[in-house]
Amino acid sequence: MHQVVLNGCCGGFSLSREACEALQALGVDVDSDYDGDGYLYDVPRHDPRLVQVVQNLGFHRASGSTACLYVETIPGNRYRIEEYDGRETLHTPEDIRWTVIE
Repeated sequence: MHQVVLNGCCGGFSLSREACEALQALGVDVDSDYDGDGYLYDVPRHDPRLVQVVQNLGFHRASGSTACLYVETIPGNRYRIEEYDGRETLHTPEDIRWTVIE
């Protein structure tokens, strides 16, 4: 089982200043904007340090001004994040409804 961090609201994935500082203390490179929100460009959403920070701070304290972060557990080791207006949906291979040709 693996855990993935997602954004559950319109606006887009971003981290609070407090979450950025916690991640930087763990050795994660975080980009910040002028408002103090942080963005991850080269860090996967399943990075254990990111999951740990979001879980430890809670979604209110970990989320940036345009986000509502949460952690979702997936059964396997593959996932895809789909985004619409900033809100993200997690898809795993188990979600696919296959059409079988007989």
